[in-house]
Amino acid sequence: MNIRLYILATFNLDAIGEANGISIAVMGMLIVFCALGLIFIFIGCLPRLMVYLEPWLPEMESHAPAPEESLPLDRDKIIVAIATALKQRQRHN
Repeated sequence: MNIRLYILATFNLDAIGEANGISIAVMGMLIVFCALGLIFIFIGCLPRLMVYLEPWLPEMESHAPAPEESLPLDRDKIIVAIATALKQRQRHN
């Protein structure tokens, strides 16, 4: 409890003003705001930039299988699986 009172008694905003703390904080916020603004502009321009870079950047192959390469759904196997599950459920009830 004594530590809290000591901190409250010794803390004041005069030290921040004397050491240019407010101007440093404002400059820091401006730097971060400008950096975020540049990132926002870059991301917004990226689709237009990719149009110009497309001839030099080859299209990458995907690791996912193409839709025609994926296994087709066997409707009969699905029906048999559902029927088996329903039959087992009826036996247990």
